[in-house]
Amino acid sequence: ETLIVLEVLDDLSSAGIEIEHFGENSFAVRAVPALLPDSRISGLLSDVVERISEFSGKKPDHEEIFGECFSVMACHAAIRNGQELAMSDMRNLLNDLSKCGNPYHCPHGRPVYMVLGDDEMEKRFGRKG
Repeated sequence: ETLIVLEVLDDLSSAGIEIEHFGENSFAVRAVPALLPDSRISGLLSDVVERISEFSGKKPDHEEIFGECFSVMACHAAIRNGQELAMSDMRNLLNDLSKCGNPYHCPHGRPVYMVLGDDEMEKRFGRKG
């Protein structure tokens, strides 16, 4: 993992993740994009390194690393199940979602939302309109 991080330090920096090598297997994180909660940076870096290591022994190019970083960052910055939001945050989230190129799926391909017809709503809520 240390070798992978050393190989991609410049690429990570261009994605807004500034890391300094402190020798052996030690690194100091100097900067991360503002959208990331500090508490998730360790998991983010582990996930980025794991995904980069899956490139079958070849070093991915700059764009592939950049894409992997932003895909993982989006996942780590995501609102979690059960997380409470203010109504204004919910409205902003829906407005931002409507501006996305693909508002229907997350980077992993999971649906972001789904439309339920009347029959499905009646079934789920046990009520007839």
